[in-house]
Amino acid sequence: DYILDAVDYAPNKAIESKDLIDPACGSGGFLVRAARRLIARQAVKFGKATPGEALNNKKWPEVFERLTPAECEEIVNSVAMHIHGFDINPFAVHISEMNLLFQVIDLYSKAVKANRSFTVPRFKVYETDSLEMPSEQTNLSLFHGSAGKSLAKDKDTVDELKKKKYDFVVGNPPYLSIKDIDANAKINYEKTFTTAKGQYDLYTLFVELGLKLSNESGKFGYIIPDAFLGRTNAQPIREFILNHGLSQALQIYGVFDDPAVANVILTTTPHATDVRLTKIPFNQIHDVKNWIVLPHSKIEKLPNKKIVSVQLPRKV
Repeated sequence: DYILDAVDYAPNKAIESKDLIDPACGSGGFLVRAARRLIARQAVKFGKATPGEALNNKKWPEVFERLTPAECEEIVNSVAMHIHGFDINPFAVHISEMNLLFQVIDLYSKAVKANRSFTVPRFKVYETDSLEMPSEQTNLSLFHGSAGKSLAKDKDTVDELKKKKYDFVVGNPPYLSIKDIDANAKINYEKTFTTAKGQYDLYTLFVELGLKLSNESGKFGYIIPDAFLGRTNAQPIREFILNHGLSQALQIYGVFDDPAVANVILTTTPHATDVRLTKIPFNQIHDVKNWIVLPHSKIEKLPNKKIVSVQLPRKV
């Protein structure tokens, strides 16, 4: 939820016609939360709730009762039209679709009583290797074996979605060293991504991909390993994002069960000139009053353009 807040994907914003994608969606964690916010936004737009009411699970039954069948139909169509996801794992894609269906099933039930011909449109969640360019999609065979290529369904649709630009790109990309990737895939990635240099990690390619998928006014938010902040092999991606409107690099710990693991939440805003930096426990992530703002110009002067974190309340 923090990342969606950080990129302003919220029911008090005009997100109802905006497109969002998670290019490594897994079982749909980001997609489900985004769908819930989009549903809430539609209820606000129809004048049936305040933003707070629309996102309050305890208040939602009251809000739901105020919605007309036609409004419910429009909301279901909106979720199917504007929420997008890719994943290489077919099981994860099916789970994502089911999780999205759970978000709209009550709305559909109300809508279909008034319009018997109404059906839930197919959700825009597809099985594909996000890192492969349109018309390629060969790496599914690396994940599934010899039957993989036959699983690259809806190829034309996926190609078009890969060419599309999005208003919001969010996600938690896979943390995998390029040493663990098939040699042929590695060759293809290095032809496609400018940051695929040296002993890079797969998540860095997803960062570049996410920024490329963003439209000119688009916003981007990822959670990635904190090794990104200073490792030499991450220098190409640090340079890349500094040229693409980095507005926040928040180092956090306590996100996952392993206390030794720390992560970074990256968000970008077009034409950003400053970066907010800090290191805090995950349970204090919303307490931003003491965050420190660091100009891009100062980052540019750091050794190897490292993006550094600072401990509150120390001054930079």
